[in-house]
Amino acid sequence: TATDAGSGVAKTYYSVNGSDYVEGTSVLLNQDGANVVSYYSVDNAGNKEAAQSFTVKLDKSAPTTVSDAPTTWSASDVTVHLTATDATSGVANTYYSINGGQAVQGTSFTLTQEGQYTVTFYSVDKVGNAEQANTLTVKIDKTAPVTKASDVPTDWTQNDVTVNFTATDAASGVAKTFYSINGAPYVEGKSVKVTQEGTITLSYYSVDAAGNQEAAKSLTLKIDHTPPTATINLNDEYAIGSWINMRDIVTFNDTTSKIVSKKVKIEGPFGIRTFELFDHLLVLLPGTYKVTVTATDASGQSINATKSFTAFIPVQLDVTPGVIKGNSGVFTVRTSLPSGFLTQGFDLDSVTLDGVHALNSNNGYYQQAKNGQFKFERSDFKKWTPGLHEVEFRGYNNGFLVVGKGYITLK
Repeated sequence: TATDAGSGVAKTYYSVNGSDYVEGTSVLLNQDGANVVSYYSVDNAGNKEAAQSFTVKLDKSAPTTVSDAPTTWSASDVTVHLTATDATSGVANTYYSINGGQAVQGTSFTLTQEGQYTVTFYSVDKVGNAEQANTLTVKIDKTAPVTKASDVPTDWTQNDVTVNFTATDAASGVAKTFYSINGAPYVEGKSVKVTQEGTITLSYYSVDAAGNQEAAKSLTLKIDHTPPTATINLNDEYAIGSWINMRDIVTFNDTTSKIVSKKVKIEGPFGIRTFELFDHLLVLLPGTYKVTVTATDASGQSINATKSFTAFIPVQLDVTPGVIKGNSGVFTVRTSLPSGFLTQGFDLDSVTLDGVHALNSNNGYYQQAKNGQFKFERSDFKKWTPGLHEVEFRGYNNGFLVVGKGYITLK
């Protein structure tokens, strides 16, 4: 509004922020910031007024507020800082609300309880422009996951074992599961197939999405792929009347799960009998005996070992003459069988002395054999030398082996 007491106002001019002057008596300011308006008037006589100016500070924009809240799960308390900026009038106040609660003025707050929080926040500048509310989510999980192992046998097993891990986490969820075999470096996985033998220590744990690590747990697996072994230490022949202790004839071995059951079965002229290791067998009857040993280890694996021996009838020898002179001539071997056995069953053709067959060239020799008497030709014993010799008699009587030892003196 211009006034002039003389010729009167002709025109008024203005300039905004240094722009060219424009004629007018009003101006609309719509740019945020400090607007400098310069102006003057001219009267009808051409008098020009000295330019004047004023400043209008205009702020139509709301502030902008940002937070430093983590976007992922946190394993500890979370302190959120709110930072507001306003380029013109400046920030007056910042407000936040947690889970729809009362709005509180402030630029920081700390969340300590587990769970998910919905936080809204905004700022107001000094001229009253209010920012549209922002929303953020804060997720806190302080509890480690819990892992369980399944398909774990409690006893020894002869098979490979596949252990499955199942982890649960009520908040952030399970991120990874790890396992270690016998102290080896941990490997990520939800299951593991254990193939090695022995007592195995399997350790495992899980980590959730917030980084909480479960304390490692351990379990024990007992795997035995190798059957036990059993060795039978028997002679090929035993005289009737011999004692055979079971513990002396069997050797067992199992280096992993150990043997839990040991049995000895003997099939002989008496039939079939089962023996414990502390038992013994008195060999009373001649014939063939089949010994079967069974061993079972803690994993359920078994082994059978079999060996046979012959029980023979022991015989006493009487050699006539007691002293044999020269390298030729016939001498006689008389046998005495134990009580209960008769000589009539002797098979002459099976009889030997130190591997040399008895004479059998005529019927007389066969008749003498029935009486337990046998003839041998001195010249057939090529390896004999002068001196005292222990000789072995062997033959069959009614199908049973007969064995005896005696002494012969050679000159």
